Amino acid sequence: MRKLSFILLVFVVLFSCSKDNSDIYTENPNGTGGSMARFVLVDNYLYVVDNSSLATYDVSNEASPVLKNKQDVGFGIETLYPFEGYLLIGSTTGMFIYETDVNGVPMQLSNYEHIETCDPVVAQGDYAYVTLRSNRVCGGNISQNNRLEIINIQNPTSPYMVNTIPMNNPKGLAVDNDLLFICVDNTGIDVYDISQPTQPSLVANIPGFTANDVIAKNNHLLVVCTDGLRQFNYNDVNNITNLSYFAVNF
Repeated sequence: MRKLSFILLVFVVLFSCSKDNSDIYTENPNGTGGSMARFVLVDNYLYVVDNSSLATYDVSNEASPVLKNKQDVGFGIETLYPFEGYLLIGSTTGMFIYETDVNGVPMQLSNYEHIETCDPVVAQGDYAYVTLRSNRVCGGNISQNNRLEIINIQNPTSPYMVNTIPMNNPKGLAVDNDLLFICVDNTGIDVYDISQPTQPSLVANIPGFTANDVIAKNNHLLVVCTDGLRQFNYNDVNNITNLSYFAVNF
């Protein structure tokens, strides 16, 4: 997980600084992270999770980060995702929603619980999308535990599930407007139309690799694979094009 987080940090830098993606920089000068990241940068604060806690660092002075707050979250904490002033924390047993105050310190609003599985999460609009997968680390080898859950977060203090879709060992995921990208087992990435947010419709598959996590922004898809990093353009979802491949020895 630490190595994957490092690769996602590289993606954050690439998304923030690429000349070809200057519009992305304008929208979010902190860059964009993946669904399996364990740290996020929001304004002048760096948020970091470990297995059981959430730490807040003030990085307004980049040369001298200061630990501002550290609090227990629970156990089996895996992922961290920022969303419109909230922090969505994925764990092996559920999703926590935190709100940050004017000083950048997070406060827990709610906890959505599910069966014990691995749990990356992304969000858009009124909904969070969570992939659950079972393996020997997070919940046993139970096929029915492998699925996508769609959670209504319109009221962040009372999230609730609105739909669930069976899947084949899903991993990281990303959302961009009407498209949801999900890394699925050894078959690449499945692409869903979510113009109806609670009723995803499979519209494409990007095959030929095993993906762990993905970042989607402005028609550019960056993928962390078992054998390296890949980039695609999805301006035309019916003709997704391969832009580049960079081999990485994991």
